[in-house]
Amino acid sequence: MENEPRIESGEPEKKDEIFDLVIKLPEDQEKREKLTKALQEKFKEYEDRRAKTEKKGEEESTHAMYKRVILGQLLEKGELKMGDLLEDLSKTHGGVDREKFDDAAVVILNYTVGGSIVRGGTGLK
Repeated sequence: MENEPRIESGEPEKKDEIFDLVIKLPEDQEKREKLTKALQEKFKEYEDRRAKTEKKGEEESTHAMYKRVILGQLLEKGELKMGDLLEDLSKTHGGVDREKFDDAAVVILNYTVGGSIVRGGTGLK
């Protein structure tokens, strides 16, 4: 798919690096508010995509679900430990597609660091 994100550089090299990854919103209040607003818009985009997919009677892709869940949890908590989320999802869903989960984590991380890791996708507005 043309808009699928591609990790180009700066990505964690081992799966354990994703497991140990903690994604945080900025501590600076002004930066945090600005980023939170953009992330809320992205989350709404993910929710709208899911609704359209379900309306067609189709299932949301695993990659899309991981991005939506990671972003939702980050917005809710302000800080997210990927290892904890990975374990929770694994228990809930009977396993996790690590390649898709890891890529989704890097996509969301990319949003929090200014877009220097991933190329492609729809990005933040």
